[in-house]
Amino acid sequence: MIAEKTFLITGGTGLVGRRLTELLLASGHGVKHLSRTPRSDGQVKTFLWNVAESYVDPEALDGVDVVVHLAGAAIVDNQWSDARRKELLNSRVETLNLLKRALVGNPHRVRTLISASAQGYYEPSQSRVLREDDAPEAGFLGQLCVAWEAAATSWGENDVRVVINRIGLVLSNQGGLLKAISGPLKKRMSAVFGTGSQIYSWIHVNDLCKMIMFQADDESVHGIFNAAAPNPVSQSELSRAIATKMGQSVLALRAPKFLLHAVRGDRAGVLVNSFNLSSDKIQGAGYDFQYKTISQALADLLE
Repeated sequence: MIAEKTFLITGGTGLVGRRLTELLLASGHGVKHLSRTPRSDGQVKTFLWNVAESYVDPEALDGVDVVVHLAGAAIVDNQWSDARRKELLNSRVETLNLLKRALVGNPHRVRTLISASAQGYYEPSQSRVLREDDAPEAGFLGQLCVAWEAAATSWGENDVRVVINRIGLVLSNQGGLLKAISGPLKKRMSAVFGTGSQIYSWIHVNDLCKMIMFQADDESVHGIFNAAAPNPVSQSELSRAIATKMGQSVLALRAPKFLLHAVRGDRAGVLVNSFNLSSDKIQGAGYDFQYKTISQALADLLE
C-alpha cells in the first residue's frame, strides 16, 4: 500500500502533468499545481508563481511531500533565437531555483524532488546505447539539460532527495508525437524524416507517470534515470506500426535531413537524431514497465 502524499506539480496542465494528476488523485494522493493564473478546480488548487517577479505563493508548499518539476517552454515550437534559448533555459532552471529559494525561506516538509530532463542530454548515436553515466552533448540541448539537472541536483543541499528523469518521446492519445504522426496517416500519408532509420526512444505516458509515482514512493531511489521503454524503434518502424494499427495503407514522403535543417534549423535534430536510451537502471531499481513494446503501447493508445 502506497502511503498518501501531497504533490506539488509544475507544468501540471501539460501533457504529462494532466495525466500524472489524474493518476495521483485516483490513488488517493493530494495534488497542487503552480501557475501564473491561480485558481481552484475541484480536487486541485493552483497557486500563483511568477519567475520574473521571483514570487511563489508560500501556501503552495504547505503540507507538500514531493515536488514534481515538469515545467518548461516547448523545445520544438519556435526557432531558437537568442531570446528563445534564454526562455527555454529560464523556464526550466530559474523555476527550479525560485522554488529552492522558497523552501529555504519557509517552513516545509518537502522530502523529494522529481525533475524532468530530456534525452537531448546525450550525444546522438545511431549505434551506441545511451546510459546515464555517458557524457553530455556539447551543443545547446546538451548544455540546457546540464544546467537543468544541476539546478535540480542542488536541492540536495537542503536535505531533499533528488530524482532526475531523462525523458524519451512521450506517447499519448491526448497530443504530442502520436497525434503529429497519426494526423497525416489519416490522409494516407507518412513522413520519413531523414533516412527514417534513426532510433526513437519512446515511453507511454502512463508508464512515465507511474515511474514518477514509484520514485516518489521508494525513498531508496535517487539520482538520474533514463525514462524510456525497453524496446526503442526506428522512426520508420514507428510510423508503420501506427499505420498498421490504424488499418491504413500510406504513401511515404521523405523529408531529407538537409531540407529539415533548412526549414527548422537546429530543432531538426529532435526529428532526425538517434537516441537509443537504456532502461536498465530504472528496471534495476524495481520499476516494471506496463508497455514494453510499441505494439503494446499502440494497442492501448489507438484502441
